[in-house]
Amino acid sequence: MLKKLVSCVVMLSTWKLRFFSNDKCNLCGTCLSECQVLNLPRDLARGEIKLLIEGIERSYTLSKCISCFTCDVLCPEGCNPYELILYNKFESIRRRGMPLRVRYMLPHRFPNFRSVVTEDFLPKIGGLFWNGLSVLGG
Repeated sequence: MLKKLVSCVVMLSTWKLRFFSNDKCNLCGTCLSECQVLNLPRDLARGEIKLLIEGIERSYTLSKCISCFTCDVLCPEGCNPYELILYNKFESIRRRGMPLRVRYMLPHRFPNFRSVVTEDFLPKIGGLFWNGLSVLGG
């Protein structure tokens, strides 16, 4: 198990090098300035790309990107900037953990959206919809 985990971490740590072409990127900022979601001025877009390359977590792009991959299409050099964004999001989650709103949707974490419904909501409605039904055990 530990060996498998180590190999996954090694693979993910080299992911940035395999997908984002840092050597081809000329920091033009086209990818983020022409993005329909971010629509950053060219100078700000260049700064954001620099932050992403440096791995700075406080990037505006990381918080606003909706993962549409348009930046990959817009990049005139074919550097795949979305892969850089995705890698930085992965690193942020690896360091700080998933945000509460994401953890809440995972069925294997507690509390989650199912536990709230079954423990909080159902007792309040008093079996209104469930009269006469038996609970299946398993």
